[in-house]
Amino acid sequence: MKVTGPGKIDSSSGKSKPVQAAAGFRVDMGAGPTAPRAAMPAHGVGSVDALLALQTVPSATDRRKRGIKRGNQLLDLMGDVRVGLLEGEVTPVSVDKLKRIVQASREEVDDPGLSAVLDEIDLRAQVELAKLGIFPA
Repeated sequence: MKVTGPGKIDSSSGKSKPVQAAAGFRVDMGAGPTAPRAAMPAHGVGSVDALLALQTVPSATDRRKRGIKRGNQLLDLMGDVRVGLLEGEVTPVSVDKLKRIVQASREEVDDPGLSAVLDEIDLRAQVELAKLGIFPA
């Protein structure tokens, strides 16, 4: 088969030339099939306790999410206290929740900006509780 130009193929030449490999390329056809190797033994997983302990270590994103959630809870509860003050009756339930969250220890957050905002929210919640005569320990 001969290509004479764009789109023209001449199949009158029935001879085919043997294809030669590029210099340096060699296929070793003399080697027979290799014997299968023995399977490698499975390595032990190690201590399952260590794996479980790794799963319980909070990541930076988990600490960030929990910090944001805590800040939002404090802001919501302070809003409830403010509404209660405006209506003339502060519910003890919202004050108690606010006190418990303020007293609970806060996780450290890697983001300094978020940490500063959470510090300000905590301080404001403590001030609101102090205004109500409740001083969290």
